[in-house]
Amino acid sequence: MNIEEILQYLSTSLNGEVVISKEILTDYKTPIVREIYIQKEFVVRIEFNDYGYDEGGFTIYFQYENMEVLVSSLECYLDKSIIKWENYNKTGSYPSLDNISLQSKKFKDDLKSKNLYLPKEWISYQVKNNYWLQFFQLIEPI
Repeated sequence: MNIEEILQYLSTSLNGEVVISKEILTDYKTPIVREIYIQKEFVVRIEFNDYGYDEGGFTIYFQYENMEVLVSSLECYLDKSIIKWENYNKTGSYPSLDNISLQSKKFKDDLKSKNLYLPKEWISYQVKNNYWLQFFQLIEPI
């Protein structure tokens, strides 16, 4: 991918977003799928859902100053250059559980202890679901 492709999808897609990552997090007792969406106005939405579900999990929104900062932050977070990102709006693929080895941690424990790995360089964040907000609060932008 590149910034031009992202901007094109943001302007032409029905819901005004592009999915750039779907990955199974193996740190947890049950498989959690982390999906990363880039939305209009330099917003990133990250969802953490139980495998096979597309709602009900923890969702957080990050606001960025501009597209360059957003991309740089996600490149660091994913440890992957933008040119290696996949456009899931195009492929529609979903990660497989084949050869996945899970650990014993609980997702909520990482939220409570602020150990959930998240992107940096954002201006503000928002958690809209009050259920998840009881487990998670960041103090200030990173």
